[in-house]
Amino acid sequence: MNFTGCRILVLGDVMLDRFLYGDVDRISPEAPVPVMRLRRTIAMPGGAGNVARNISALGGQAVLVGLLGEDPAAAEFRALLADDPRIADATVASADRPTICKTRLIAGTQQLARLDDETTRPADAAEASALVAATAAALPGCQALILSD
Repeated sequence: MNFTGCRILVLGDVMLDRFLYGDVDRISPEAPVPVMRLRRTIAMPGGAGNVARNISALGGQAVLVGLLGEDPAAAEFRALLADDPRIADATVASADRPTICKTRLIAGTQQLARLDDETTRPADAAEASALVAATAAALPGCQALILSD
């Protein structure tokens, strides 16, 4: 499949996916849980951001619309998007919510846990209005719209 020449708007939940890789060789004396020694960390756009990355990988141009917080995770997310010239960042910032962050702890090939930092409340009226405006501004020139949930 090849999306070369296609401009696609992606609207949905954007999140920062983090993967913490390490080794476990003991159980904590504080509680019966594994102690993981961190070896490396990887971060990437997740959710609708991952859809935009896939469009880019297939040669298309993606325009990404979704809600981010006004926090360090949002800055990291935007920096990751900026690394890909085929993804246009049309995300909306909200001071009233954190950027969704999903952090996975992986030892060897086993996922030990996932930590979700997010608010589950729907977008408020101001956030919804900003998303509609961002979508309306980004839609002209797009050949398709993908809703990502």
